[in-house]
Amino acid sequence: MGLLDGDDNQHRLSFLLSSKNPRLDQFSREGHAKCLEITPRITFRCSFRAWRNLASEMLKAGRTNVPTMKSNHEQEVGAFTITELLIVVGCLLVLSAIILPQLARPHGHDCRINCTNNLKQLALAFRSWALDNNDRFPMELSVTNGGARELLNAGNVFSVFQVMSNELSTPKILFCPTEDDPKRIAASTFQSTVPQGSSSNLVPFTGDRNVSYFVGVDATQTNAQMILTGDRNLAIAGVPVRHGLLDMPPKSAVTWFKPRHNNGGNIALSDGSVQQFSSAAVGNLFKRSGVATNRLAIP
Repeated sequence: MGLLDGDDNQHRLSFLLSSKNPRLDQFSREGHAKCLEITPRITFRCSFRAWRNLASEMLKAGRTNVPTMKSNHEQEVGAFTITELLIVVGCLLVLSAIILPQLARPHGHDCRINCTNNLKQLALAFRSWALDNNDRFPMELSVTNGGARELLNAGNVFSVFQVMSNELSTPKILFCPTEDDPKRIAASTFQSTVPQGSSSNLVPFTGDRNVSYFVGVDATQTNAQMILTGDRNLAIAGVPVRHGLLDMPPKSAVTWFKPRHNNGGNIALSDGSVQQFSSAAVGNLFKRSGVATNRLAIP
């Protein structure tokens, strides 16, 4: 059905709008069916009565061009071109390459908190063990009395923690989250060997390579400010300390060789407290420890 224009079309429209027209009902049905055409996204519904009223008003106003009941709501559905799709995929790959490594990298703040928690658990284990052994730490008692003094003096730091295995929940807390020595690995059990048939991921506790923290050889409960344990990455006059026993006079220029936690390191004292020290402050800590020479066992 097209547009109505001219005098002839005006009379024709008047006849169509007349209620006496026998073809009106048929025209209404055909027009209404025409308006119910359904596009993929739009269902357009219209009333012939409303269209007839509109046409009547337009005739009264003297207009002869009356729009037909035809839907103009057809829409085209757009889609990505291959070029656009490749651009989107490329952008996603670039973002993934930038963001994912940052997410996988340990956050400094979280690592510092985890290390602090590790040392607090170690300090608590030392004090709990001492309660059952006349207020003495494992490095104060001989092996025959259940301690680890001889083993520690031979440079075996892990033996002190082995003696306290009942007070420690897991050997994993002996490993700093920021440990950067590829030769070291966190143990998952205090057993020295892996039982046959156990999980292949089980790592036994066999030596100092499973430890990240030094032990204060002369620490006692009676002197609360003595150094008990802490991060092993110390240096004297800029030279990193080596594995084994280390004598440190009060005037030693002690610093952190590679500061780990917010440009510092963590140390636990005999009173069970854990503090973070910068390279400038850690030297003063050793000076006020209350002993002439600080002896440390470096793992």
